[in-house]
Amino acid sequence: MGDDLNLSRAFGKYILYLFTSLLVATVIGFFLGGDPEPRTPERLILVVVFFSVFTLLFVWDAGYLNR
Repeated sequence: MGDDLNLSRAFGKYILYLFTSLLVATVIGFFLGGDPEPRTPERLILVVVFFSVFTLLFVWDAGYLNR
């Protein structure tokens, strides 16, 4: 039972971090000006922001930023 709880908690964190990263990237994309075309610097910025926020949330959750 304890393993199921840990798995569901980890899955919940993953979904929360995924949507948080998507929200941040969407807000940044809105301020960059609409829907950027593929292979443009604007799209690259959005991809970098998304994965940076996603990774940063997991690093923060693991406690590496509090040391």
